[in-house]
Amino acid sequence: MIHPFFTKLVTRPGLFAEHVGAYADLAAAEVRQFGSVWQKRALLAAACACTTVLAIGVSAVAGIVAAAIAWDAMPAPWALVLVPCGLWLVALGCGIAAWLTRTEPMFVLVRQQMAVDLAMLNAAGQE
Repeated sequence: MIHPFFTKLVTRPGLFAEHVGAYADLAAAEVRQFGSVWQKRALLAAACACTTVLAIGVSAVAGIVAAAIAWDAMPAPWALVLVPCGLWLVALGCGIAAWLTRTEPMFVLVRQQMAVDLAMLNAAGQE
């Protein structure tokens, strides 16, 4: 006896092509979503890296200025602490945001749809 899948494939090939096209659309949508999540994560990581380098440089300059000029003679000594700390906090925030960005495995919906289709084919073959 011929499996119902093969009889449908021979009698209505357009139905099979439409089903494969739906799989392709589903996979493309999942790839777009996966890419956007990883793009966001990469941008946050790059922002963290750039801000960290900037914070290191500003901290070094603030340390040199604090060592070269007397604390009482500075017009705004609080800026030597506040600006580097602000940069460090921004770097930390970007790093935590990049770390906590949820990434899902690829093609979860495609796998679920394949499992449903295989179960349907197995049920059709049992009849």
